[in-house]
Amino acid sequence: QPLTHRVLSSLTTCISTHNESVCKSLAASTLASTARASYARLHFDARLFSVRLPPSIATRLEDECGNGVAHTLVVAAIEQGDDAVSSASFEALGRLTLDPNSDELAAEVRS
Repeated sequence: QPLTHRVLSSLTTCISTHNESVCKSLAASTLASTARASYARLHFDARLFSVRLPPSIATRLEDECGNGVAHTLVVAAIEQGDDAVSSASFEALGRLTLDPNSDELAAEVRS
């Protein structure tokens, strides 16, 4: 799961430091999708995945996928001077927190 952490960190860095607004918007969208997929992997269905992560790694990734990513997207939406980046960040935040099938990630973000 170091790869997941590295991907999330790289996308977060891209949102805050990249010069091109298109890249920032794409990073925001990818960050939300990656975090949602990673969170879904943590709350696996035993029929789909046979290996569980150690509790310490799972807790750290839950925090990163829920709270860390949500914080990054909110900051990007509010503080970016470019409207395209702000709107992409808000859209990505919605993708991260709104799920018609399960609201476990939304609960994690709210906590």
